[in-house]
Amino acid sequence: MKRLILILNGKGGVGKSFFAVNFVQYLKDKGIAHVAIDSDNENATLKRFHPDTRFATVDCILPVFCH
Repeated sequence: MKRLILILNGKGGVGKSFFAVNFVQYLKDKGIAHVAIDSDNENATLKRFHPDTRFATVDCILPVFCH
């Protein structure tokens, strides 16, 4: 079964990046296939901590946002 898990909140400093980084590590440790999207272009925490993770960009997932 495929699932989409979103970690989001409009407010900064609530632990989104902390949780996301550790959640990706959990998925890696358990051998669970995953694709990550880090929508924060200013501070891409996931890419810094997990450079070997397969990343998708928002525009390839949601083409409606392409210009």
